[in-house]
Amino acid sequence: MRNYKLLDIVEINHLILEKLTYIKVAVDMTVGNGFDTLFLLEHFPNVIGFDIQPQAIEITKAKCNCDRLTLILNDHYNFDKYLDKADLFVFNLGWLPNSNKEIVTDADHTVKTLDKCIKHLNPKGIISIVVYQGNDMQKREAKAVSKFLSLNDNVYVQRVDVLSAKDAPILYLVELK
Repeated sequence: MRNYKLLDIVEINHLILEKLTYIKVAVDMTVGNGFDTLFLLEHFPNVIGFDIQPQAIEITKAKCNCDRLTLILNDHYNFDKYLDKADLFVFNLGWLPNSNKEIVTDADHTVKTLDKCIKHLNPKGIISIVVYQGNDMQKREAKAVSKFLSLNDNVYVQRVDVLSAKDAPILYLVELK
């Protein structure tokens, strides 16, 4: 029996993103418990984080106390009220772990936000999206994101799957053509 742990999709995402040494402005579109935000701070000079839940902002603030971080209690769709362009947008969709599972990202809203991100992405920038498929709502969001990206002629998309796991999360990496 082999004794090892395969990387989960977020760890794979982090391994890829840490190679992007040219990133100056990284945006965590869903700060949640602050793990992606902390990762971004360890690798990039300026980080902005959004969440609609005060609890998520407070958890992240406690975990990532840093003057290079701006946390904003607002819907990620409104990011363009706070910045014009970014080099990296990071989405980890779903809900805040260990909280109210009725406060979730929504398929239509996510697609509208992704469309805006593409328009505000700097050349050579990346949009990273981790989407889950564990329940019907998440499956709907995963399908909507997949469809939106497949129909968008302005971007290249790389998809990373864990093919041996049923309903496993999917990682999309998106860059401008």
